[in-house]
Amino acid sequence: MVQASKDKIDLATTIEKLKHPEDGVRMAALAEILAVGAAPDAVREVAECLNDPSERVKRTAVAVLGEAGPLAIPMLAKALNEEQPCTIRMLAASILARFGDAASAASDDLIECLGAEDETLRQVAALALGKIGSKAVPRLRKLLLSPESPARIAAAEALGYIGPDAAEALNDLRHITKSEAPLLLRLSCAASALNVHPDLQNELSFILEVLRDGDEAARLSVLEKFGKCRSSAESAVFAVIDCFREESHKIRASAALAAARIAPQSQHAAASLLPLLVDRDRTVRLNAVIAISVFSANALPLAIENLQRASKEEDSRIAAAAIATIKRISPKPVNA
Repeated sequence: MVQASKDKIDLATTIEKLKHPEDGVRMAALAEILAVGAAPDAVREVAECLNDPSERVKRTAVAVLGEAGPLAIPMLAKALNEEQPCTIRMLAASILARFGDAASAASDDLIECLGAEDETLRQVAALALGKIGSKAVPRLRKLLLSPESPARIAAAEALGYIGPDAAEALNDLRHITKSEAPLLLRLSCAASALNVHPDLQNELSFILEVLRDGDEAARLSVLEKFGKCRSSAESAVFAVIDCFREESHKIRASAALAAARIAPQSQHAAASLLPLLVDRDRTVRLNAVIAISVFSANALPLAIENLQRASKEEDSRIAAAAIATIKRISPKPVNA
């Protein structure tokens, strides 16, 4: 079917349009290449668009390269260059993450992104490195011991995404957790160590201590880390549920999501979320609905009535999320 579509265009003519002076024409040519599945046949010409003066042309070129398969990995690695706009680098990193360990040739370029000023770019690059897996561990260990804290945090998170296959870095993570390093770095290392080896009580105790006694920023970081740990932090669910009663709406909202991520089978966690559906803060209410949607139907025997009320919220985001959740966990139609 795709081959038949290719036959309907003159690919050489379409490629020539990539040099047209009007960016709209260049965009249309890229869209045509994408639509007919011709990206593998035009990968070099599309890669040249990474030097285009138009950011939207660059963005479309990266998307087309993503459809060319692993042969485009070297070109996508070039899109990670610090001279590229941050949006282009993030898109390239997210596409490389789809290729898993096949993207190992781009490891060095992704590791360079871990030192970027933009936090979102660091996170996306860390995720891509996590998908690459054990092949990225040696370089990540080296970066973990560097003097740059943001890059070290991103390296720790990447090792956590890799999980058990990053076992050779476990002692590094544990050593930093026990050191006098900045708190956020120690938290990242502790959480990642749990992902590498779920039975580390010292690291879990340290994280719970910060959740109990840290300032708001540190506690929010803990809740985020627990979300990434998922089942590795399941034993912490009661401490997370305790946060539902916190004065800070940011803590309550983050705790709702963290509870769902680490204990999606827990009836107690699901039931504890129900009062948050009528919380005074709309972000807390929204996160509570989102969190409840994660739980299995068996964990939600009392949720429908509460969600029915949430489905009538003035806030359209909350109402839509509640309706979607009811549809997932109940065969009965939602009363509008």
